[in-house]
Parts: sequence; structure tokens; C-alpha cells
Amino acid sequence: MENLIDKYNNLHYNFNENFSLIFFLGGLFILSNLFIIPNEIPKEITEILHSNENVRIERIISNGQCSPVDFFYDQQETEWLFLLQGKAIISFKNNEKITLNKGDNLFIPAHKKHRVEKTSTNPPCIWICVYYK
Repeated sequence: MENLIDKYNNLHYNFNENFSLIFFLGGLFILSNLFIIPNEIPKEITEILHSNENVRIERIISNGQCSPVDFFYDQQETEWLFLLQGKAIISFKNNEKITLNKGDNLFIPAHKKHRVEKTSTNPPCIWICVYYK
């Protein structure tokens, strides 16, 4: 990234250890580190990284949180999820269960009823979820 900054003589501002803004002629880059998480995670954290009318990209941090008993997501959008860190179990309305480990990804079609059965605490789960129509 430094080469890009030097090449275009950009201004680079660090706001904290996981968020920077890079201004360049004609636009803006937002640079963040997906692996930096808070020390305490009392509830699940969802951050929207990008969204428009067709797609939403979220980073979700789970620390033992799961879906409420007997609750199933029934989403309008298709979901592609990628587990950057941790271990999780996703279950479906048909009683199928999938265990996800660090680096695994899963495609969930729109209206495929599912829930988060379990998420790890050591380490917490870091998800990237892409929702699209």
C-alpha cells in the first residue's frame, strides 16, 4: 500500500490501529484490518464494510453467541460467508449441520432456513458475510 501512496503522492491518515483513510486524486480508499477485534466482546458485533442496492458485505465477530433456540434465519438475499477465524456450527431447518473451521466458506441460497448453532470463544469467530440479490 505504501507504493500506491508514494506513487500518487497521497495523504494517508491513521485514525487508530485498525482504520486508515487514504485520499488520492479522484477517490478515497478505506483501509482496515479485519483481524483486529476488541478485547471484550459481550455481544455479537456486526460492521457493514460496504453496501449498495445489490450487495451488503459485513464483518461479524461472534464470541460464543448463537441464534436463539428454535429461531431460523429466512433471508431475502443469498449469503456467502467466510470464516476468517474460529470454529462454528450452522444448522438448517432439515436438521443438517455443517461445522466450519478457520478458512471455510459456505454458500446459503435465499430463503434456505438456517441458524448459528455454536461459535467458538477461544478464538472468537470472525466472519465475512456477503449478501446479494
